[in-house]
Amino acid sequence: VSDAVEMGQIDRNPAKGFRTPRGKPVKRAAVLSGEQIAVVLSKLGEPLRTAVRLSGVMGMRQSELAGLRACDLDFPGKAINVRQSRYRGHTSETKTEGSTRVLPMPATTEGPLHMLAETCPNPEGLLFCTLAGRPLNFDNVTRDVFRPLADSAEIPRFTWRSFRRSVSTQMHRSGVPL
Repeated sequence: VSDAVEMGQIDRNPAKGFRTPRGKPVKRAAVLSGEQIAVVLSKLGEPLRTAVRLSGVMGMRQSELAGLRACDLDFPGKAINVRQSRYRGHTSETKTEGSTRVLPMPATTEGPLHMLAETCPNPEGLLFCTLAGRPLNFDNVTRDVFRPLADSAEIPRFTWRSFRRSVSTQMHRSGVPL
């Protein structure tokens, strides 16, 4: 709108002085210790264990996990190509240009990823899906799996974002430049 004012197309900015209402405060995702993540992993089955490993070790976003396909896995090169994301049922490019990247495939995930790539019945080739082939709803996992798990293990309630925050916190504490 300011460009239109500068170009003389309108006399003044009609939104000048308008204040947006304050949003509700955002609660930061919990940061889990390595021991707490190990507890979470010990209580999960596949494919969630592999998804948590990728998020908790590689720092992959929930949307990147949701968009990960069999064709994104390079087993000979032991690499994971992050090329797309999936959020609320819509597949698109990754969140940022830098998010499109190649990650080393952790040894602990190679076997499970191979199994998922061979057995997932999803027509889009998505790795993390239900037995019926529908894309896994990661928000439902947070509500139906993570919350009860956290409560029973007596650790802070966590979300998918917690794993990414935990990785970056540990890296920062170890002196890795971020």
